[in-house]
Amino acid sequence: MFYRILLLIMLLSIISRTTFLILWVSPAFPTKTIAPSSKISSLETAINLPTSQLCINKNCFTVRLASSDSDRQKGLMFQKSLPENAGMLFVFEQSGIYPFWMKNTLIPLDMLRIDSSQKIVHIASAVQPCLSDPCAVIDPATWAQFVLELSSWVTQKFGIKIGDTIQLRK
Repeated sequence: MFYRILLLIMLLSIISRTTFLILWVSPAFPTKTIAPSSKISSLETAINLPTSQLCINKNCFTVRLASSDSDRQKGLMFQKSLPENAGMLFVFEQSGIYPFWMKNTLIPLDMLRIDSSQKIVHIASAVQPCLSDPCAVIDPATWAQFVLELSSWVTQKFGIKIGDTIQLRK
């Protein structure tokens, strides 16, 4: 556990200085990757951010990493679809309460808040797009260092729940 915390601190230091992501995660269990989809390539071209693999339980997702203010502000805006094996991980320099909203987001999403120990501390399922101003703010007042956005109902489909731990892989 000490090494994971040390590596997380190093990761946050690296992200704050550059856009490179260097991660080490020991495989605690064999993982299964959700069936690949050709839609991933369209997500990669639509959002020009670095990717990583993120696993929860035995389910792995290809995630775009939003680590700068401008990347976090844009997020998944204007995306017309999101494969169930893809998502976006919002990386913050430190833990805090980070309100989100769905302005210009065209698809419903599951939003998972993850603390600095990489444990899921809150899940908002099937958050609907904002259709008119003012947009509602999604603010569960839960401290987190990461927010993961996945396609709507993926958390329910794969049995992802509060208390589960994520693993990041390069």
